[in-house]
Amino acid sequence: MSTDRWPAARRPLTTAVPALTLATALATVLATVLLAPATAANAGGERGGGRGGAGTEEPATAGAPVPARLPRLAALTAVSCASPRLCMVIGNTSSKSTAVLRWNGRNWAELPVPRPATDRLAAIWCGSATSCLAAGETTRNASGSRSVPLAEQWNGYGWTVLPVPNQAHTFWSGLAGIDCGSATACTAVGSYTTAKSDHVPPTYALAEGWNGQAWRLEPATNPEAQLTELSSVSCSSAGACTAVGTELDGGLVAERWNGTAWATQQPESSGGGGPGDLNAVSCPAAADCTVVGDSGGDDNQGLTETWNGRSWGSESVVAPSDWSTLSGLKCWSATACMAVGSDDGYRGDVTLAAWWNGRSWLLRHTPSAPRPALNSTLGAVSCGSPSACLAVGDSDGGVGKTDYTTGRRALAEWWNGRKWRMLPRP
Repeated sequence: MSTDRWPAARRPLTTAVPALTLATALATVLATVLLAPATAANAGGERGGGRGGAGTEEPATAGAPVPARLPRLAALTAVSCASPRLCMVIGNTSSKSTAVLRWNGRNWAELPVPRPATDRLAAIWCGSATSCLAAGETTRNASGSRSVPLAEQWNGYGWTVLPVPNQAHTFWSGLAGIDCGSATACTAVGSYTTAKSDHVPPTYALAEGWNGQAWRLEPATNPEAQLTELSSVSCSSAGACTAVGTELDGGLVAERWNGTAWATQQPESSGGGGPGDLNAVSCPAAADCTVVGDSGGDDNQGLTETWNGRSWGSESVVAPSDWSTLSGLKCWSATACMAVGSDDGYRGDVTLAAWWNGRSWLLRHTPSAPRPALNSTLGAVSCGSPSACLAVGDSDGGVGKTDYTTGRRALAEWWNGRKWRMLPRP
């Protein structure tokens, strides 16, 4: 992954102009209202609330909170809903920086983060209005490395950068997924490399644990292939987490955390023309996990598997057309899951959603971006309840406008228990 970023232009406030005093005051009031923390009535979440442990009290060593504004977003990449009216979303802006947004059921607001142009957040978990953790990668304090893991904590009022340990002698490392059994028991996963190479360098699974006070390395297992990337993790408790990913030279990866150590599991082969991918995992209980991804190859199809406490088994393939993939997942039980992704449509990729009822996956119609957009995808989903889900992704700008930084557009959709509808673009 590239960590190149463009620094956002910022100009310090100089002498006030009297004629603008009233307008400035009004703008300040509006910004304060938009960024005020959610009330206690909105607290709580899927796995319980509570404050996280105290992180570092020091300000970010590089960069400062950006002004309160809604940036032009190129894509929405991660989401966590602590309740039906409190969803936090990570997005990439057109200036190649990261933004964190809050959806309250009606409106979007940005929550400024300490983000120098070299930071990239990739995953987020929220247990309540005052307890969120986000993870990714950064070049700050990355002496001798291209990037190191990044974690930031939300306390209801602002984001704080947390110190995160890194594997020794790494060239690049970053976190791609995060989940918590509670606010003081979280796991983040990703990958790292130890050498720069013109070819594919050895890539290893990375796992870190948060106890409410500090992050610590939790050495993940790595197959002999040494080309392992972990992309997602789900924790049903502090001592039961499952992480999934891919062996880049062919194979699916699943690992299990028991509170003390990681152990390799054996998911079924994708059965496709390529190695396939496991993109997301959701575990409502220690003996109940579901993963989604794709089978790989030219006939790529949406793939799902389940863990019953003893072994992994294939559920089914979600394949509305000749090409599809599943990228996001939320499960409440063995008989209730929502998955999102994309499918090959008549004029390009279209959004895809499917519901698991314990017997089969049932497609649920999702809107796609209107013309001139040609492609629409959903990459992540989170739910405050079975009738309140937020799915996020992006669309392109149409023919000749497919460059990621200028042609991509943020996409968000809401599930009310009966149907999906498109939300206003942030």
